[in-house]
Amino acid sequence: MFGIPKRWEMALLLNTGILIVYCLRVNMSVAAQDMRNELNWSETEKGLVLSAFYWGYALGQIPASRLAAMYGARDLFGLSVLIPSIITLFVPAACRSSFSLALFSRAFLGFIESASFPCVFHFLPTWVPLNEKPLMLSCIVSGMYIVRILL
Repeated sequence: MFGIPKRWEMALLLNTGILIVYCLRVNMSVAAQDMRNELNWSETEKGLVLSAFYWGYALGQIPASRLAAMYGARDLFGLSVLIPSIITLFVPAACRSSFSLALFSRAFLGFIESASFPCVFHFLPTWVPLNEKPLMLSCIVSGMYIVRILL
């Protein structure tokens, strides 16, 4: 692609995927105060909507890792980026529709997105030589830190 080894192309793509899922994770926290005002949520309701993502995220970690081991990490990683991207488009409508739907959509978003990090760790043993693992892993997960700098 860019004249670099395939494993580094993979690392760049994984970094981009991690950057996207991290943006999807934190975008609600950026909009939460305005949504609270618009939807007349209490501070407690706002906190519940923000934390709902992590309910699903925590529940999905172990099953996601098992699925990546059974069926392969490539497709699961792609789905863990694609599906939350699509769901995120509907979160504002879900929040306007009902508070329960807002909680469900955020928890479901977290559940699906929870596969992204376990999938990254399933790529490393087969694609990366042992002496490059520390550098490559830090390059891959740096996508989430790029988001923190931008926000």
